[in-house]
Amino acid sequence: MILATEVSAQQTLKLPVAGTMNVNFAYSWIPGRPDGSPADSRITGIRFGGRVALQITRSFQLGFAVASWEGDDVQSILCTAGDDCQELLAFRGEAFATALFGQLRSRYGFVRGGAGPVRSDRYVPDGRTGLQTGLIHAIRSYRAGLTFGVGHDMRIAQFLFITMSVDGVLLPTVSATSRELRWAILGGLGLTVQ
Repeated sequence: MILATEVSAQQTLKLPVAGTMNVNFAYSWIPGRPDGSPADSRITGIRFGGRVALQITRSFQLGFAVASWEGDDVQSILCTAGDDCQELLAFRGEAFATALFGQLRSRYGFVRGGAGPVRSDRYVPDGRTGLQTGLIHAIRSYRAGLTFGVGHDMRIAQFLFITMSVDGVLLPTVSATSRELRWAILGGLGLTVQ
C-alpha cells in the first residue's frame, strides 16, 4: 500500500514550469496563383519549435510558443518542343510565428489554443511572361495568427516526457490573391520537461 501511494504521488508530481523543444513536420497551403490556377503546395520538411508554460492549475497551463514553417509553389513550364518540362519555383514563403497560448490537459492528452504575431516573408520571381528572370522580389509583412493543437505526453522519467502533437497555425487576414502562406499543419515530436 505504501509503495502504490509513493508511485502515485511521483506520477502526479510536476514542476511549476514546463518547457518543450520539438521537431515539426510541416505541410503548408498557399492560396491560388495570380492566373487563378491552384498552387502546388507541398510538404515542407523539418522545422523546429518550442514552448514554455507556467502550471496555473493542475490541468491548465499558460505559455509562450514559437514555430516556423515554409512553403513552395512549383510550376511545370514547357521548355522544349519535345514536351520535356522543367519545374520552376514560382513562389516561396516562410513564416515565423509567436503566440501566447492556453493548454488544457487531461490524462488522455491536451488541447491548446492561442494567438500572436506572425512574420511572413514572400519571395516571388520577377518576370513579365511568368518565367523566371533571375530577379526576386522579397516582401515582408506582419500578421495576426491563430494557433490550435492537440497532443499527448508520454512519461519516460520523473519530469521528462516525449510529446506527440499536431498543431495548426492560421493567418486569417491573408487574402486569396496575396501569394502568402495562409495556414500550416505541424506534426511534432518533442521532449518536455514538466
